[in-house]
Amino acid sequence: MTVRRSVSSSRPGAVRGSGGFTLVELLVAVGLLTLTTGLVGSGIFQSFAVQRSWTDDMRATRDLRHAGSWFAADSFNAQTTDLSDGAPPSGDVTLTWSDPESAPHTSRYHVTGDSLIRTYDGAETVVARRVASAGFSLSANLLTLNLEVEAAGGTESMSHRNYFRMLSP
Repeated sequence: MTVRRSVSSSRPGAVRGSGGFTLVELLVAVGLLTLTTGLVGSGIFQSFAVQRSWTDDMRATRDLRHAGSWFAADSFNAQTTDLSDGAPPSGDVTLTWSDPESAPHTSRYHVTGDSLIRTYDGAETVVARRVASAGFSLSANLLTLNLEVEAAGGTESMSHRNYFRMLSP
């Protein structure tokens, strides 16, 4: 018995079943993958930076509103303050009043570090963070809070004015 073998190849010298990549093809593929990964990665990091900036701006706006809300509630109740009428803005203010049961209350606002602190009857609460400046002033029966907080895009500011119906002269 004789067995015949027949070898056919489209390329001279090629061994059947040997498929592979050349070094040039491999280097081109690695280069394209590196370029694609770099572009996608930088896009992801850029979107994180934009989101962080947006979040900082939202926090600054929230802090301004939060501080204004606390200040409005306390100044609406206030009967006296330690501010002098017409004096330049001060870095802190103390407001006092009595509730309907004649219980006395004191609320003090002051900046410590970069935080605006509200001390109500001895308990401290941070009402705004990253405070750049705060000023309290009194003109006639109008109490004003000017507040600036740091944000990613610069500073955000607010001027809050409350008229005292119950303020003693």
